[in-house]
Amino acid sequence: MCMASKVGICLRDATVARRRDWVRLLSPGNWDRVSPQQRLARGIYRYGVTKVRGDTDIDVDRCVAHIAARMTERLPELVLIIQHALKEDIPELRGDALTIELLGASVEGNINTLLRALRYHIAVERVEPPTAAPECARRLAQHGVPVNALVRAYRLGQRRLNDLVFAEVRSTDIEPLARVAVVEAMTATFFEYIDWISQQVVAV
Repeated sequence: MCMASKVGICLRDATVARRRDWVRLLSPGNWDRVSPQQRLARGIYRYGVTKVRGDTDIDVDRCVAHIAARMTERLPELVLIIQHALKEDIPELRGDALTIELLGASVEGNINTLLRALRYHIAVERVEPPTAAPECARRLAQHGVPVNALVRAYRLGQRRLNDLVFAEVRSTDIEPLARVAVVEAMTATFFEYIDWISQQVVAV
């Protein structure tokens, strides 16, 4: 057997194994036993869902749009959850009233932009950064907040949003394999967006 064939078989087997892991991860009764580190590790995998689409009748785009729409209805709640987590984990973000207000507006703008992109199938490279994001970055810089704290805020926000998405997917009436494909698609978009927006705000 040629090397290319062996590599192809290994990649296929690895993909199948990862999907089985996702099914177990998203099955009732398992999620509470998974550590935050494991959730983050699962959440940032960036392998595609083309195979899943080809092998089943799952309409991944429709499911993703449905989940994004459900989460958009909860936008104020999601903003409060993530903003609270950021202030708890990153002391540098506990600034004056205006800074906290800008932080909340930035969190809301980023979540809303992400969910809108998922809902309407807009590529990350075509979205516009929310106005509050660079303004918040400037405000933090003026108050001597290190850029590392800002980048960390985006990474922690991504992790928390991943957790919220997993919970939302598990609460819907979607078959396990479809859940895997939906989570793969959404977390891939999260990763791309956070990578992109982090570069935008750091350059402010």
